[in-house]
Amino acid sequence: MRWINRLMVGAACLLAAAACKKTLVSTLPTNGPAKTPAKTVATLPLTELQRAGQANFNYWSSKGKLYFKNERSEQNASFDLRMKKDSLIWLSVRVLSIEGLRVMITTDSLLIIDKMNRDQVALGLDSVSRGLGIQVDFALAQAAIVGNLPFVLPDSARLQPLEPDQLLAQHDQSQVRFLAYLNRLTSKLMRLQATAARSGNRVEANYAAFAEANGVLLPFQTTTLISYSNTQGAPVNMQFNLTHNKITLGDEPLEFPFTRR
Repeated sequence: MRWINRLMVGAACLLAAAACKKTLVSTLPTNGPAKTPAKTVATLPLTELQRAGQANFNYWSSKGKLYFKNERSEQNASFDLRMKKDSLIWLSVRVLSIEGLRVMITTDSLLIIDKMNRDQVALGLDSVSRGLGIQVDFALAQAAIVGNLPFVLPDSARLQPLEPDQLLAQHDQSQVRFLAYLNRLTSKLMRLQATAARSGNRVEANYAAFAEANGVLLPFQTTTLISYSNTQGAPVNMQFNLTHNKITLGDEPLEFPFTRR
């Protein structure tokens, strides 16, 4: 399987992992369960803490580098990413200045053009959900890219202080355990882990290199680790690194070119 096809499969899995309103694929820390003190303390009520860390925008435009790795290969590429809030996610991936992949996600569909291999895929998000066994939700995929919490933690969720500057929020939902690591000072999401009890699938998203873009604090580096079993029951491990060189937020409408062949 050519690397671009593996990237297509990986992108779909990443969407599923990040988008779990009712069910999310998992995340387990690679170094074992986090050790946390028993005492629970919050500097802000949980609802206020979540609200303070959310990044808001109307249009998003960014460029950067993409690194993809699985058991068979690894690949570096460049990307252009554009978003219209709550409406469209558009991605173009280039290798050696040649566009190889173009992706568009709408509120109900996933569209992919593989230009290198002259192939294309058009699926409804409901079809993606059935195929992956996970509820794929546009809003949650958007949140995962931006670095927002991809779910709302109830006030009953446990909030524990970690050293030196993190808070851990834990929440169990639909046979999935969520662990969200928040910066104590900025309320930004630093790491998101989810563990699916039944499937054993695992996902971990790590956010770093925080900087301001148009006055909004955002992560310029995201590392996502995915571990799951394929239809044959064989283990699959993938890693995605996104490094944004520049992020621009604004109100000026963007173009989202997506010509089918």
